[in-house]
Amino acid sequence: RIQEKMVTPDQLKWTDAAPGRPEGIQWAVLEGNPNVKGKFTMFVKYPAGMKYPPHSLAGEGHLTVIDGELHLGFGTTFDKSKGTTLPKMSHIVIPANTPQYAWTDQETIIEVQGMNRSTSKAPKEKKEGE
Repeated sequence: RIQEKMVTPDQLKWTDAAPGRPEGIQWAVLEGNPNVKGKFTMFVKYPAGMKYPPHSLAGEGHLTVIDGELHLGFGTTFDKSKGTTLPKMSHIVIPANTPQYAWTDQETIIEVQGMNRSTSKAPKEKKEGE
């Protein structure tokens, strides 16, 4: 059975993201545990100038930009020209095992709902001409 739970901004506990993520990323877990199998919801805070290289997640992810803007692209090669700018209040669903990359120009906060976050992995990056 689902329990009622409310979290106000003053109750958020920001911590450094799990190892293997770009420096400066923090998260505040709202429910569940992103490091084990199962459903979770969390806020993720990206610093200005963050560059997240291509990676994929084992579970489907639902992302909403809460503040700032996130630039997101798909594929195994980081290419800003193929990315999309997602301003505040944008929402995206990313299927499991979809190679993706992201960057920020300003501090950005997103909400992430998903499953199996702990299995983030970097795909083999393609070289030009492959």
